[in-house]
Amino acid sequence: MSLEAYVPLWLFIILMVSTPGPANLLIMSAGAQRGFWPCMPFNAGLITGKLALNVLMILGLGALIIAYPMAAKLFAYVSALYMTWIALKGWNAHQSGEQRILKLRFRDGVPVHPLSPKAWLMSSLAVTQFGSQFSGIAEQLLVIPI
Repeated sequence: MSLEAYVPLWLFIILMVSTPGPANLLIMSAGAQRGFWPCMPFNAGLITGKLALNVLMILGLGALIIAYPMAAKLFAYVSALYMTWIALKGWNAHQSGEQRILKLRFRDGVPVHPLSPKAWLMSSLAVTQFGSQFSGIAEQLLVIPI
């Protein structure tokens, strides 16, 4: 892949990562309540989940979803249920009278990106728009997830 082809890829990544999605909002809320270091396990879970999603998309998960439309519907329902559950978990994180702090662990972070429609859009666009410019799957697996 030529150097000038990296510029659109990195611009795309910066724009997609810097706009708030479920992960950004969760880490912002938890970080404001608990601080930087207590949120690092959750952050590590977010990173692990996103890396797994990117690798699976490069290996053909998107094509599998296209081949089985019912899987896409199932994903949409599971995604909506999980996002609703995680939102309700932090809904009343600061109730008057008792201090309820939103505690997000590594295992809470792992499924956020794989169940986030924004993350799926980001991964599928990165693979379909930029994947063909790489010399092979090994280069895709190295560059796109990073």
